[in-house]
Formats: sequence, structure tokens, C-alpha cells
Amino acid sequence: YTKYGPLVYENFNGWNTGITMANLSDSAPNTVTVSFYNQAGQLVSSDQRVLQPRAVEYVYRPSTADVGTGGPYGDLQQVVVSGTAPLAAAADSIKYQGKRVQGQGQALSYLLQGGAFQGETLSVALIQKGSSLAPSGQFSGDTSGVALFNASPTTPATVAYTFYDQTGARVAPTLTGPVVITIGALEGAILYTPFFPEMPANFQGAFLATVVSGGADAPVAAVSNNVNYDVVGDGTAAYNAFIAGSLELVPTRFQATPEFESNPVTAVNGRPVSHTVTVTVFDQFGNPFEGVEVCVNVASGPNAGESDCDDSDADGQFTFTYTSNGTLGQDAIRVWVDLNGNGVIDGGEEVTLIKVWTLGLFRELACTPATDTNPVGTEHTITCTLTDGAGNPVSGATIRANIDPGPNSDVDPICSPTNVDGEYTCTYTGGQTPGTDTITIWHDANGNSLRDGGEAYAAVTKTWQQPQ
Repeated sequence: YTKYGPLVYENFNGWNTGITMANLSDSAPNTVTVSFYNQAGQLVSSDQRVLQPRAVEYVYRPSTADVGTGGPYGDLQQVVVSGTAPLAAAADSIKYQGKRVQGQGQALSYLLQGGAFQGETLSVALIQKGSSLAPSGQFSGDTSGVALFNASPTTPATVAYTFYDQTGARVAPTLTGPVVITIGALEGAILYTPFFPEMPANFQGAFLATVVSGGADAPVAAVSNNVNYDVVGDGTAAYNAFIAGSLELVPTRFQATPEFESNPVTAVNGRPVSHTVTVTVFDQFGNPFEGVEVCVNVASGPNAGESDCDDSDADGQFTFTYTSNGTLGQDAIRVWVDLNGNGVIDGGEEVTLIKVWTLGLFRELACTPATDTNPVGTEHTITCTLTDGAGNPVSGATIRANIDPGPNSDVDPICSPTNVDGEYTCTYTGGQTPGTDTITIWHDANGNSLRDGGEAYAAVTKTWQQPQ
């Protein structure tokens, strides 16, 4: 049997609060504990009363222990009232001003009640914001604040709140979606409309706050208070926040990455390179959403036709991986997320990603003729092709060759750079000595004129004979 009060004053700009408790049992005494917490969730005072059947008692906040725990303007607090039998409780606050004969003073009251658990929404029907700061430094006009209290002693609560105008449209700072805040265990939060500069002046509308997470062992409670700053000594009012019902979590947006990426078609080791698209689906509060159909397909490009569909997992994700077929070019990858589940591509459900496939990192040499026989003293030409391992020609590459062993080991064949088709020739003229030359041809990738490990090469032979 517990009730919660999100708004308690202790010497706050002249305001103080009392708590009235009623034992609703006709026959049993009710041991009632009243616990006050500051905004940081610290217990600042506690009182206990035994109420006889149908009895009523009153606890005045300044008469309890630890008075003056707030700053120079006093303290805003929360209260938890727990009993051993059914009970009702109310908070009443008063601000004394001037002499009583002048009738100056302000007061407000509200019922202590329960709150919203995870997935439930708190609602306040009237929220107002006055105009900007007046020359006196005070706010002006009818102005509201909302006090939120996470009554859980162990678990933080995540709350998403939204302001709506009288037409039902969202209002800044929640123009594009809810603002999400986290309230620690037994902590309080104050949402004071003048502190939102982006909110329109003279705003009048409503407020909704959904408990996105937390609220397992105790709810989040809320109350709103409203004051008119233009009238000196004018009264103020408080409004309980009521449960608007459980909120259905729905998928509202997604993110697909990478939007653009460029990679070679082959790795250094010659293996084909793969590409992975990751799609993450989110609900209206930015949390991952499971069970939404996601389809990804390569709509155009060298790998057109690659595709897959599946539902988002517990992390809200779907991944799609395909391997390059080795062809250079640009893939246009279409991502469709069926957010509303109607099986039709609607606005906001589709994006296109770009994948550029460039020349592979691997190098492969093929040379002809592999063996040949000619008379001594004639010219010999070897024709080779340099590719990236996927069949794509490598142009402008430096090619070198040497002869070892062989009768022409003192000759360096002359090799042309590779052309646009990756082709080149190596030529030399044999001497007058018969025998077989072993010719090694390589891609001098680092330009040091030496054949280093990892550089593509090929070996061919040339046999020289005396003319017959």
C-alpha cells in the first residue's frame, strides 16, 4: 500500500509542503512510513505514524529532521508514503507572503498516487509556457512545470516525453520525436517549460511521458504545477498525471551502412573480397526492434542479382554479405525495410547504397611462349600479361627480366611497361653460344630493380642452337 508524491517543497522560495494520510481500513491500525528524498535520490528525512482505523494524520515537512538540506533557495523533493493497510494521501503546499490581513499567499495540493510502469504512458492535459523573461528577471504568464519521480529504489528509469499543442502536433523541443531522459533510482526530474527556449512563447498544450525501461519494482510518478507570474500573489494549481495506457512499440526508422565504400576485388593473397551491409531497425525511442522484414539486393552493377531477405534479430540487425565476382565497377545496393509490415515499399522504407569495386591487390603473370627454340644470334620476344588475379588487366606497371642460368646470362632483356590490356613484351638477342636460357620475368612493384618476395613472376626457357 504505497503512494508517491513527485513534488515536495522544503523552504523553496517560501514554499513548504505537508502530507495528509488517511487509514482506509475499518478495523486494522495502519503503520504508515513517510520518506522524503532529494532530487539526487538521497533519503533526507523519514517519519512513521500508527493510524487507527479511519484515522487521519498530518506530517509537515519543516518539522521533520534534516531541515535545510537544499541550496540557498531551499529544496525540491519527492515523498514515498507506505502503509500496512490501504491508505490515501495528499500533499498540500503553501507559500506565505506579506501580512495575513492582506490575503496574500499561494497554495496548491494534489493526491499522492501510483505511477506508470514500463511501457505505460503518463499524461497531463494542460501544460503552459508564458512569455520570455520580463525586465524584472522573472518569467511572465501562465507557466507549467512537470515533476517526475522514479520510485524504484534499485533501477534507473528511462522516460521519453513529448509536448503537443492543441492541434495534436508535436512542439519543440520534441518537434521531431520524444526527448529521452534517464532518472536514477529514487531521483526526481523537473521539466520546467521556461527552460526550453525552443518551445514557443505562450504555448498551451498537453504532455505525455512513456516509461521506456525501468519501472520493474516501482513506477514513475508525475505531477504538474502551474503558476501565473504576471499577478502578484496569484494562486497556483497542481495536476496529477494519469496513465494513458500501455504504449505499443513500433519500428519507425532504420540505418543502413556503409552508405558508400570502395574496395579492391581481390586481397593481397588473391582471394576475392566480400562486402557486408548492416541494417539496424529502431523503434520510436531509438531502441533496436526485432522481427521486421529487411530485404537487400544488388540492383545494378557487376554483382547485380545478389540478394537476401530476413527479419531483424534481437539487436534489431540484419546483415547481408556477398563476394565480388572480380569485375570492376559500381554496385547499387537497394535496402528495403518493411516498417509498417504491409509488404509494399512505402516512402521512407528504402535507401540505396553504393559499393565501388576497384583493381585487386593481387598480381598474376602469364607469359608465352613457355619454351622456344631458335638459332643462335637471333632475337627472342616473350609476351606477358599482368592481371589482378580476377582477370582485370594491370596497366602502367614496371616489368623486369633477367637470365640465369644460360649462355646469355650477361644480357638483360628489355621489357616495356604494361599497356591498358596489362600486356607487355620482353626482348633480347641471343649470342653465338648454344644452350638454354632460363628467363625470369617479374612485376617490380616497389621499383627497386630486384625480385622481392611477394612480387608476381613467371619463368620461361629459350634454347639456342647452331643453324642447321
